[in-house]
Amino acid sequence: MDGPTGSNGPYVIASVGTPSHETKVKVEAGRDATWNETFTFTLQESGTTVDLEVYDKDTLNADLIGGTKIPLETVLQQGKASAWYPIGKASKSAAKYRWT
Repeated sequence: MDGPTGSNGPYVIASVGTPSHETKVKVEAGRDATWNETFTFTLQESGTTVDLEVYDKDTLNADLIGGTKIPLETVLQQGKASAWYPIGKASKSAAKYRWT
């Protein structure tokens, strides 16, 4: 988001209903940001999704890079899931992130 160098400071807000959890900001990580963080959510019903919003942290505010919804049905049935999900803003795909 921050120019041609891609030196943004991305972070993710993850939610399954409420509350939401926020990752640490990866300063100047650009497209190569990697988070190895664990959050715990209480699931209320089958068919729930994890909503992810990816932001670029700036000095004064945060810019939305994009977001996606990840269905949890496979996790609930099989105990795990691993796949690539496009992170888009409006109808554009900004990047792909791997959820494991």
